[in-house]
Amino acid sequence: MRGLDRLLGAVCVVACIGALTCAVLSIRAVLDNCAISALAANQDRQLSASASDEVLFARAAFLLRLDRIDDAQAWIDGVSRFVAPSQRADLFYNLANARLRVAFTMIQQGQIDLAAANVRLAKDSYRATLRIHPQYW
Repeated sequence: MRGLDRLLGAVCVVACIGALTCAVLSIRAVLDNCAISALAANQDRQLSASASDEVLFARAAFLLRLDRIDDAQAWIDGVSRFVAPSQRADLFYNLANARLRVAFTMIQQGQIDLAAANVRLAKDSYRATLRIHPQYW
């Protein structure tokens, strides 16, 4: 009978730990969703590098959407080591596309030298993407 009581106690402890883990993960998912929703609504959020990959990606997309490319570059450089390789490749790819859009605008405005600098930076980001994920070729 004592063995059954111990087994039942151990099962209860494991169940409580499992329930607590589920609660913590659920809360984190809700907070991540709130942060992503705010960023999608153009409301900046200060985030730590320990945020989920999706939240870090959403902030980079937010900065790029507002043409804050230098801020996005600094953000991506700071958090890229914390995200999965596929997310990191996507971050650099999006950064390169943003720089190329800026270069096209500068060409239309006749600012050829500034456009060339942005094209070089875009090429660097495309190369970074290909170093991480060669199949993106």
